[in-house]
Amino acid sequence: MLDAALWQVAFASGNTQSKFLGPYRSEAVITQVGLKIQRDHAHRRAALLSELLGPSPDLDSIIDRALCCCIVTEDEHRRLAALTIDGWERYAAAGIVVYDMRHGRRMDVGGADDLARA
Repeated sequence: MLDAALWQVAFASGNTQSKFLGPYRSEAVITQVGLKIQRDHAHRRAALLSELLGPSPDLDSIIDRALCCCIVTEDEHRRLAALTIDGWERYAAAGIVVYDMRHGRRMDVGGADDLARA
């Protein structure tokens, strides 16, 4: 039930699979026309659920991280899924360049705290 609640947080913000409205996009999505795309949650549900069920969860932080989605290509999504690390560092490890479309700038995906506050 908590798993579904985390997804509803993303949907309530307008970030649905059919709309692809997330502010973060990979460089490949921006520069290459015609690629199949997917929405990827930067922070894995399992990690968020584990924190949520732990002692004294920081609900604001968990909700903020549940909202962090990036539009990536299908190939990038497969590469991200193969990694066991969590958060924006996963993008750096997969060699994926991320842009914040709200500010029109490339993000430092190695600096997870910067993206969580963006």
